[in-house]
Amino acid sequence: MNQAKFYKTLVIILILLNLGTVFSMWYNRPPHHPEREKHKISTILQLEGDAKETVDQLEIEHHKAKKQLMHEDRRMHNELYLLIGKEADPKGLLEDIHFNKVKIEAMTFKYFDNIGKQCNEEQLKELKEFIKKALHNLSGHSRKVPHNAP
Repeated sequence: MNQAKFYKTLVIILILLNLGTVFSMWYNRPPHHPEREKHKISTILQLEGDAKETVDQLEIEHHKAKKQLMHEDRRMHNELYLLIGKEADPKGLLEDIHFNKVKIEAMTFKYFDNIGKQCNEEQLKELKEFIKKALHNLSGHSRKVPHNAP
């Protein structure tokens, strides 16, 4: 009887420890991974001082705002495809989706334009190359970008 009680207590303690470990790992994630610093646009462009701080803040604000717009885009697309097989007119929803895409594009242009204002000539050239590569990757093409591409 004592041995059974001991094992029950031990199992309960181990379960609680496991739950505590999982909870701790889930809610106490470490701060930003050092690898992320390499992917910041201010690092890629080798900005320093006030320009770096400004661009880092622009990046944070841009990604936060874009995340909200992308979430809204997904929500509207889900709503749109729920209309399949129904007699509903999707025209208004399609216009909303289009307007949301326009807001994303305008916001992204303004973001890169503001970054460009923080750059010197060489950094601006690097920024344009970065944007060209990003656009190429978005298009899904696997071939190289031609050198004379705009």
